[in-house]
Amino acid sequence: MKEILQTNQLECSNSTFLLDLVKHNSGSLYVEVAQHVHSEKAYDQSIKINPIILNDLINVLRQYHELIDNNKNLSKSIILAKDQKEIEKRYLKGVALDDLSLQFRKPKELIENVLRNRGIAIVKDTKPPRRFWKRRKR
Repeated sequence: MKEILQTNQLECSNSTFLLDLVKHNSGSLYVEVAQHVHSEKAYDQSIKINPIILNDLINVLRQYHELIDNNKNLSKSIILAKDQKEIEKRYLKGVALDDLSLQFRKPKELIENVLRNRGIAIVKDTKPPRRFWKRRKR
């Protein structure tokens, strides 16, 4: 049996990643990375990472990141967990999807995906018909 101590979720255009800090019954800690691919043939996969290699793994990933030419395009398709919470908070206060897209510099579709994954219904950003805005005659 495992106990999840902390979870972070990363959203990409085609995938959702869950990164868990897990405590095993033996008391040892490890990192589990689960990916859910959103496609016609949706599937899940996961890996468990021994903490002994975390520093080496992080260093290799940093090197790969530097080698990727279009890392700006990749950063547009990922929203960190803290930003997801802020997006939810602002949307529930009435901030429009287009405005959230500008504020977080992310595509509107990705903002919608984050909100749907958090169980929030998306409503159209439309104003009431003009007749409601007329002034009363005195």
